[in-house]
Amino acid sequence: MPAKPKKESNVNVVIGLFIFVLFMALMVFWSTIGQVDAAGAREILLRAGYSEITINGRSYLSCGVDYNFHTDFTARNGIGELVDGAVCANDTAFSHTIKVD
Repeated sequence: MPAKPKKESNVNVVIGLFIFVLFMALMVFWSTIGQVDAAGAREILLRAGYSEITINGRSYLSCGVDYNFHTDFTARNGIGELVDGAVCANDTAFSHTIKVD
């Protein structure tokens, strides 16, 4: 008489489902953070009087969800102070905010 195949326990199914839901939630969160626009951020900062601009990558928590681009920077402001901040911008160059830490 052949042996009956073992049924997968409910615990394994629940754990697998939990991991899948967690992964999907992280993907949604990651997609709402925004992208880096190094060239656009540099142009915005130059027009605002900043110099010695270094783009540091994505700014995770400085910009709101209304912005598509969240670019972290370090630069010298108009009076020569070294500042860290973020350029929060939309697809158009007319809608942006410079936030300094």
